[in-house]
Amino acid sequence: MGLPSPSGQVRPRQHQLCFILLGKGDTRHFLRFNRLAERDPAQLADEIRLLKDLLAAGFRVSDPVASRAGNWVELIDSDLGFFAAVVFTQVKGKPLDLEGMDEGQVRAGVPRSAA
Repeated sequence: MGLPSPSGQVRPRQHQLCFILLGKGDTRHFLRFNRLAERDPAQLADEIRLLKDLLAAGFRVSDPVASRAGNWVELIDSDLGFFAAVVFTQVKGKPLDLEGMDEGQVRAGVPRSAA
């Protein structure tokens, strides 16, 4: 996913078309669209598996959310072309500066200066 800028806006990566912020109360989600010409469903499935594995290992990462149909990725045919839509939870807290952190600090979310 893109990263929040200091102003709080999300900066999309080049292969992403857009984000839409969804949610009520404390729960926030991002609906991300990718052009299928730039990123195919197999690549998205690999990303989702990686995120699920990182979550299971205790890392704080966005959690993919299945659609009502039970799919991680929904394919959309539009006048602009074919897109893949994926929903992710927003990770609470601030982005970490990973420079100089070891694996344990990354897992705990503790900067080296605070360790």
